[in-house]
Amino acid sequence: MQAADINASRVIVAIYDGLMSPGGFWQMQLAPNGKIIAVSPSTDRLHVIENPDSASLACNFRQHAIVTPRYNGLAISNFPHFRTPALPPGACDTTGVMVVAVPIENIKIYPNPTHNGQFSIAWQGAADKVQVYDMLGRLCYEKVLPEYAQELELQTPLSKGIYLIVLKNNEKLIGREKIVILD
Repeated sequence: MQAADINASRVIVAIYDGLMSPGGFWQMQLAPNGKIIAVSPSTDRLHVIENPDSASLACNFRQHAIVTPRYNGLAISNFPHFRTPALPPGACDTTGVMVVAVPIENIKIYPNPTHNGQFSIAWQGAADKVQVYDMLGRLCYEKVLPEYAQELELQTPLSKGIYLIVLKNNEKLIGREKIVILD
C-alpha cells in the first residue's frame, strides 16, 4: 500500500477455482487468531490467509481451508477487533474488564410492581448504600444502609415508572434489580 505505483506492485495470490459455485472471495475479515477469513457464495468452505502481514505469496492463501457444518450465503460470523492497541492513561477503555466486588446473590424487591414508592429490599452479603436511578440514568434516591443490614423497607418519593435499584459496598457495584412503580 506504500508503493509509488500500486498497480505495478500488485501480486495475485489466488484465483478462485470455482468449487461448487462461481463467485470468488467475499467478506474478508480479520479473525480472532490474526488470520484473514474469506467466504465464497453458496459453499460450506472458508478461505484463509494464514500470514496476512507477509508480502506476496508468503501470505499463504489457502482456498477451502475450513469446512463449515452448513452452507452459507455470503456471510461470516462477525468478529470484533481483538487486537486493539493500549490506550493512554485516562482514556475511555471499553475493552478492559471492570473490577467489581463479589456480586450479591438473590436480591429480592417486594412487592414488585409496587404503589406509592413503598417497597422492601432483601439481599445476602455486605452492602452500605442503596441508590435508585430512573431509566435515563439520573440518581433519584439514595440511602446509606445500617451496618450489617440485609433487609430494608423504603418509602421513596418516586413517581410512576421503571427504576433501577443499585446496591453498593465501598462505592463498588455489587447488585442491581429493576422495580416498577404503578402510581
